[in-house]
Amino acid sequence: MDPQSDDYGSVPEYHPQDRPRTGAIGIVAGLVALLAAGAMGWVVYEWYTAFDESGTPMPNQLWVVVGVRAALVVLLIGLGVAALARRVAGAWLLVVVALLAVATLVLEPLVLRLDVGGWVELMVELRDSFATAIVLASALGLLTALLAIAAGSTRADGRPG
Repeated sequence: MDPQSDDYGSVPEYHPQDRPRTGAIGIVAGLVALLAAGAMGWVVYEWYTAFDESGTPMPNQLWVVVGVRAALVVLLIGLGVAALARRVAGAWLLVVVALLAVATLVLEPLVLRLDVGGWVELMVELRDSFATAIVLASALGLLTALLAIAAGSTRADGRPG
């Protein structure tokens, strides 16, 4: 019996060009992710320079916050490039990382043991560049997540992913 004549148990031939790719929305998601990474990097810079100028050492909780934000910057850049390359897996991972970037807006005052009411007031009023950077990073993170969901759920050929 010829193994090619029976489809049962046969393995389809793999071609790298057959991998699912996102469409143009994946490119937009990648670009917005790079903008979100820039805004998140701005937050890291603001935290670091605020304590560098005063000469006081940063508390350990703040090192955790700055470290997590710096890691999110690196991940957003890497996954933003993957989304620019229109990879579906990169788009789904980008959703997770972008939502983590949004979650830092809520988790940061809890980790730093700040007054949540004062934190919300600072974020709503946008009194300084620090608050502007945090709100911008969170908004771009949310937009990135929404675009990456759309990019990951459709393929470049228009069929559902």
